[in-house]
Amino acid sequence: YIVPPQPALETINAAATITANACGGVKLITSVGPQTTNTTETFTSTATLLTQGNLPCVMDVINISTNAITLDENPNFQGPAAANLVLGASDTVRVAGLATYGWAVIGAAGNN
Repeated sequence: YIVPPQPALETINAAATITANACGGVKLITSVGPQTTNTTETFTSTATLLTQGNLPCVMDVINISTNAITLDENPNFQGPAAANLVLGASDTVRVAGLATYGWAVIGAAGNN
């Protein structure tokens, strides 16, 4: 079997772009306080991933902090119902990056 990547925990700061380095695996994120991601690139651009040969990319993103992390809906990240997606403590979301289509949510779950 293939072992998916398990990158180091990533701390999300204001206007951060989440590094898409857990394709096929689990991406753990945290923050020092409530944060909102970058308003242009929520995740590493799919153009960058394409040049690295890492598309398509599907990963489960889990907020392991006690702070809310808002994934900004923008032309390169399609949130549910064309809205921002707030990940509370222990919330998870499955995202997919596809070439010129950018990123999209393909599943989300709360912790309750």
